[in-house]
Amino acid sequence: MAHSFLCEVCSTVPTGLEPGAADECLEVLGRAARVSRGRIAVQLASLEELTKVDQLRSVDNYRVVVKELPEFCKVEPTVLQRLESLPLDISWDVGLSVWRHYQRAVVRSLAAEEGTGTATRTAVADSDDGFSSTGPHCGGTDPGHEVGRVDSESDLGGSHSCTSGSEVVPEGENKVEQESEVKHKFESHASSSADMGFSESDTSMQQTPSGDESNKETLTTPSSVSDRDDNTSRDQSPDSSSSSHDQSRDPPSRQPLSFRVTCTRGGRKHQFSSMEAASRFGAGLARCFGWKVSMKNYDVEVLLDIHNDSAAVGIALTRESKYRRNIAHFGPTTLRSTIAYGLLRLAAVQPGEVVVDPMCGGGSISIEGALAWGTTLHLAGDVHELAPPRTLANLRALHEERQRTGKRELKVDVFQWDVCRLPLRTASVDVIVTDMPFGKKSGSRLANWELYPRCLREMARVCRPSTSRAVLLTHDIKALSKALQQSWLWKRYRTYWINMGGLNAGAYLLRRTKTLF
Repeated sequence: MAHSFLCEVCSTVPTGLEPGAADECLEVLGRAARVSRGRIAVQLASLEELTKVDQLRSVDNYRVVVKELPEFCKVEPTVLQRLESLPLDISWDVGLSVWRHYQRAVVRSLAAEEGTGTATRTAVADSDDGFSSTGPHCGGTDPGHEVGRVDSESDLGGSHSCTSGSEVVPEGENKVEQESEVKHKFESHASSSADMGFSESDTSMQQTPSGDESNKETLTTPSSVSDRDDNTSRDQSPDSSSSSHDQSRDPPSRQPLSFRVTCTRGGRKHQFSSMEAASRFGAGLARCFGWKVSMKNYDVEVLLDIHNDSAAVGIALTRESKYRRNIAHFGPTTLRSTIAYGLLRLAAVQPGEVVVDPMCGGGSISIEGALAWGTTLHLAGDVHELAPPRTLANLRALHEERQRTGKRELKVDVFQWDVCRLPLRTASVDVIVTDMPFGKKSGSRLANWELYPRCLREMARVCRPSTSRAVLLTHDIKALSKALQQSWLWKRYRTYWINMGGLNAGAYLLRRTKTLF
């Protein structure tokens, strides 16, 4: 029997970690998600379920889907003309109601955290202005042409390896009764993603997007830059124009909302640019609602996604990417929080386990682990002189924020150590999750050929035989693959290919063998 639903929410996730995000969606929302490359979509039955979406830690951004058009771009010569009239053919009531409900929930959450009854965006959240979609009316300004920006992603590898500290003996019991359950959950990752179409041999998951002509272009209407991060490159054009219309149909007591349009394209090559598509669609929106165009101080961000022949229209719920959460002090290779959480899920972390990040950088992995798995002990360390202080600064900033809301302090210990000479007892660690040096912004590819084998050997020493797991993230695939071939202490179960700002990084799922060190 089919269940009725109110709306569909589509979330962007790090490319390659979609299966884990779908599993989290099922755990938090109790609903199966529809998975596609870099995205998951879930149907919600009520507005109350919308507040639970904000609990998802795997997603970067999310939007409410207003309309899906499977073959909208099949006849290309008329696409731009039909985009301009498309807002008139769409029912916006549900989408705008969901957007408004979410904004109010955000305001209430901020007010509760700050202990105040007001917040910055209450005027938008509590306003009914501009929500009429019973028919078009003239007013506002014509968006004209938009200006975008080329914005390439940087290498996001972690901070890395080598010096020494005092011996640390982690407290924690190796729970024998949970070993079979943990092993089953960990090894299930090797088949779960394959069932969803993400096999290790899948070339579409291993190609670097920067070399593909189907790269997405992100545009905003009419001038400025989208601060959303969807791993897309952005076009730029200096042209902009606007025209005035009669606003006599607008009730004098109503102040229209401000908006911008963000367009992304993918798949085959189209005869039009993202800039042209966003401009035409934005012009239709301005005439339909009488909304005002604003690039930076906008109220509503309308999203237009075009992939091959299909198109989809949505309204953004998040104003900035959630991968920036919990990190106040960024380094040159700080790992995104959403990727850090995804790596921890791959490791199948269990309560009471000792989790170590031996090359912590800014501490993203340990912070996410302590927040999501509160009954685990997390140790973070790095050889770089700036990495441990940066991790401590992030922990202090987060602790101050949590103190205001009465939450407990996170269980994370930070050290300065050499990953090749860890001050930990043999067989004392349950899980290792780390972002290894890519050999770009940190370290070098030549040094990795010597570093990686030494890292694997030392990690094997501190891990428990048979039960311990490791998830290692790297862009230097050749060096790590060669090191694993020469090691009898680790068994590789699977490799996930993750798009990190145009870099094709591999997340290697390893299990400690029975061989004693």
